[in-house]
Amino acid sequence: MRVGISTASTYSDMLVDAVREAQAEAWVLAPWGSREGLLERTRDLHLDVVHLQWPEALLTASERTRPDYMALMDVSRLLRELGRISTLALTCHNIHPHEPINRPFHKRLYEAVLSEAHTLVHHSSTGMSRFLEELPEARLAANRVVRHPPYRPSAVDSLERDAVREQVGMGGNRVWLLCIGNVAPYKRYHTLLQALMETDATRFGVLLMGSPGPYSAYCHHLLGQMREFASSGGEVRVLLEWLEETQIDRALTACDAVVACHDNSVITTGIPHLAEGHGRPVIGIGNEYLREINRGHCMLCPSGRAEELRVLLSEISPEQLEEAAEKAADVAKRETPRALGRKLRAAYAAGVRGSEHAPSTDGSHGAR
Repeated sequence: MRVGISTASTYSDMLVDAVREAQAEAWVLAPWGSREGLLERTRDLHLDVVHLQWPEALLTASERTRPDYMALMDVSRLLRELGRISTLALTCHNIHPHEPINRPFHKRLYEAVLSEAHTLVHHSSTGMSRFLEELPEARLAANRVVRHPPYRPSAVDSLERDAVREQVGMGGNRVWLLCIGNVAPYKRYHTLLQALMETDATRFGVLLMGSPGPYSAYCHHLLGQMREFASSGGEVRVLLEWLEETQIDRALTACDAVVACHDNSVITTGIPHLAEGHGRPVIGIGNEYLREINRGHCMLCPSGRAEELRVLLSEISPEQLEEAAEKAADVAKRETPRALGRKLRAAYAAGVRGSEHAPSTDGSHGAR
């Protein structure tokens, strides 16, 4: 089996390594917005499978910021050709776009992909159910649940936590909570900060790292909350920019727990899997996705109310954090690249269009 995975990213690199571990040939395909490059690589490499990650990556940056129906028609033509010469797979990372600039075309793009896709890969059963409910045309493809893999440390996993904390300037004797990734309202970091200000702030530090993207007003609000938290005895470190892998690894090495307070508009997120790969527990709000993937390494309150999160934070002990960290490390040991690769190969093999398919949660065939 010859597999191409698009679009070029660290995540795609991880999937390529997993497929190779499962005894298949695999390559990362074109960068964002390169439709012709994607088709050329598919033909040149004689691919059996083309696995797309984000439909919006089929548009250029300018096409994503304004309606362009000619671009949508060109994407549709590309997808028809890819579906004709290969098995076309898509990972359903989200139903609704994270970034506002992608909203005008998001549903149309998904509909274009779904009209040609043979296999749809979901990261959770609840996410698959919601996807099929909102986009029922997805039932014409084979739908398979393949758990999101843990992100593996790349550069600084062997460094001592104390050494990294000293380099970053993080004070000791605190529980350091890492808020990482795009700083967006749906991550509800404002709820975390509100809860922290209602508990003993001197016990905690907050490390906020990531790009503000289109949410500068929200970031401004968060910075005001962080100043208030610091004045109450908390400690803060802030880095608002696009992050390099080494910066991410250092932050994960230094923190005690990773924050995930996403609302239910998000059907999957890579943040808990960053934590798993580095043996860090997750603290946050139990949305549908986090509840499903929790293996004892996620410390969750049942809803999005700050009061519930305050109680959770107030009761956290070093022993609980250590136990949850051990369970996170166990998840990473079980969810190996080879196991992921086998599940992906089974999902690709299940892909046949033409009639409704029975969804599967184990990557096996099971199509009608």
